[in-house]
Amino acid sequence: MYMVWSKTMKNNSKRKLKVAIICGTRPELIKLVPVIKELEARGHEYRIFHTNQHYDANMDKNFWAELELEEKHICRNPKKFVFGNVIEWLKQKLEGYDVVLVQGDTNSVLAGALAGKFVNIPIGHIEAGIRSYDRRMQEECNRQMVDRISSFNFCPTDEAVERLVKENIPDKYNFITGNTIVDAVHKYSENNKDFVKEVSGGEEYIFLTMHRAELVDNPSLLTKMVCLLNLISKKSKCKIIYPIHPRTKKMLDTFKIDIGKEIDNIKVIDPVTFTQTLALEKGAKLIITDSGGIQEEACILGKPCLTIRDNTERQETLGINNRLIKPSEVTKYLKGELLPTAPTVKGHNPYGDGNAGKNIVRILEDNLNGINNDN
Repeated sequence: MYMVWSKTMKNNSKRKLKVAIICGTRPELIKLVPVIKELEARGHEYRIFHTNQHYDANMDKNFWAELELEEKHICRNPKKFVFGNVIEWLKQKLEGYDVVLVQGDTNSVLAGALAGKFVNIPIGHIEAGIRSYDRRMQEECNRQMVDRISSFNFCPTDEAVERLVKENIPDKYNFITGNTIVDAVHKYSENNKDFVKEVSGGEEYIFLTMHRAELVDNPSLLTKMVCLLNLISKKSKCKIIYPIHPRTKKMLDTFKIDIGKEIDNIKVIDPVTFTQTLALEKGAKLIITDSGGIQEEACILGKPCLTIRDNTERQETLGINNRLIKPSEVTKYLKGELLPTAPTVKGHNPYGDGNAGKNIVRILEDNLNGINNDN
């Protein structure tokens, strides 16, 4: 049963908190917005420190306004992202803050957590305890290290807490909050219906995202993946809608693969906003992705999902709406001209009821003094 864990160190005296929020990518910020909005609603002070890990002018255009974030709360790294330099930059900025919040598993998350540790400020890790157990992935190494140095491990599910307990991370640092992406999906998924109708032409479609290096940087695998997508489109008689990622576009151009010609019924569009992405997911017959966040969103929206990856850290979704297709299996489908079977959606979203942002802020209010004394 879903619940929020309470700790014995609870302190009922509420005070205004000063919170440093570290992010470097759009997916991190999307999941941080529910926490930011709750901090605002409860009168706490915060500042967003953007590491500049990811920046693309086209994809960032209007992004901050779409999430209703004011520039006055943002402090940007003035230089190109270099891991060690970002730690030093953050160390100079964090003096006087009560807690450092990071979300997810990027290099910005690790840099932010280390900077907080170096200046002796408690760290709150949002989306703690998720695991792929594939330590070849930088993200897996990042999340494991951050979980071990955090004073607040904000876990999306019961299973995430159980993993931390098995890894001997003290229970007093682990809290079940739900996942903030549920809050964001509830808030934004009703937007952009006209956009979906315009893009799809009112027809059934498959929504595709594809951008990870292990999938798109290999010319042989990328070629096979394009062939599989063409097979899926033909046999399902369904259009594929693909907001092309800049990385994938670059690699397709490099390998001289014309995806529009190779796949008979695909509509390649420019990168879309977060709310447009949610709308396209919500309207899709099937989602095909290599993204971690899209797996969660598909689960929340109750959409069947095929994930093209060797493994997934969103293991809770596999019994509900998600099926893992390993890149090494693509050849098998092409040889037999078989469609990967889409999963039947069953069960409910395991990530909570859409109150994760509220849960996180209230846990900080109730427990920060106790953590500070213990840190």
